[in-house]
Amino acid sequence: MTAVVAGERLCVRGLGVDVVIESDDATIAARVRDAWRDAVCAPSGAVHRTVTVSFDQGADVHSAEMNEILHHLSPAVTREAIDARAGELVMLHAAALADPITGATAVLVAPSGTGKTTAAITLGRNFAYLTDETAGITEDGVVLAYRKPLSVIESGQYKTQLAPSRLGLNTSAHSGRLAALYLLERDPAHNGPPRMVPLDMIDALAELAPQVSFLGRLEHPLQRLADVLRRAGGAQRVTYREAADLEAVLARALDGTPR
Repeated sequence: MTAVVAGERLCVRGLGVDVVIESDDATIAARVRDAWRDAVCAPSGAVHRTVTVSFDQGADVHSAEMNEILHHLSPAVTREAIDARAGELVMLHAAALADPITGATAVLVAPSGTGKTTAAITLGRNFAYLTDETAGITEDGVVLAYRKPLSVIESGQYKTQLAPSRLGLNTSAHSGRLAALYLLERDPAHNGPPRMVPLDMIDALAELAPQVSFLGRLEHPLQRLADVLRRAGGAQRVTYREAADLEAVLARALDGTPR
């Protein structure tokens, strides 16, 4: 699979990049449009990339095969968007959720497979959902949306790819303003409210650096990362048991009002 639907061309936007998805199969095109509906955009004329989806068996696409196609399409689109913004944005492996009124945004950093998507699904109904995978932050502290489908475990070898709005998430915000940064540490044995541990600048830089895409392509990379930390008021490690426990943490950080 490569990263564009030749029957249908679908433009989606992530991290400020237009990615065109092409497919010559009507069934695939319809499923791709539904899964990516929250990221669909009119082509802006800005820098864009192209991803092609193909399938040998025409319209006879079974559910398991469609899940495989969508499973591989998502990272292909992500690679194109990240590659296009390399050297411009600080791109963290993180979920991002914003206050729907003020736009103040919390970035939740964690390695793949350790709880970002679960946190985004759990918290993205009361907070505005920006992304569950890559938080792109501009030099001015703007956090850009990337509303790709979320991978949800149902059955079979491949996860189901569902649009954020199909999961009931708030997709009203197209960007936010960095206000808080947390390194997530889920511990099933943890009891009580989340434990918050502030990190000093050196420790925060050391922990964040491996979670940045194309860090070396940035001009003065450590300075850019330090600036992100200053804008967020520093970084804190958050140890928690369940994603729902993080709601009060975000509420205090973003608007101070219990939800």
